[in-house]
Amino acid sequence: MDVHYPYNPEWKASVSKDSPEWKRYCEAVEYAKRFYRTKEYRGIHAALAEIDRVCADRRKEEADDLKTIIHLVGTYEGAEIQRAALTAQ
Repeated sequence: MDVHYPYNPEWKASVSKDSPEWKRYCEAVEYAKRFYRTKEYRGIHAALAEIDRVCADRRKEEADDLKTIIHLVGTYEGAEIQRAALTAQ
């Protein structure tokens, strides 16, 4: 795992589970799961459109931040998240 990945095991162990940072991380993981499920069953374009819909009702800065976090967790934890998303069905 990349040492620059902000959501590493040390961060997860030390962050307050009530903090806004933890809640944003968990929200991004849930959207990443939805992305992988949608991609599996409806294709990549539908999955990308779903993320865009999720972000459409947010302020631009908030939407951009969420997309960045989704991308980060997908890049660094994607295989694990995808496995969890597809086996939970």
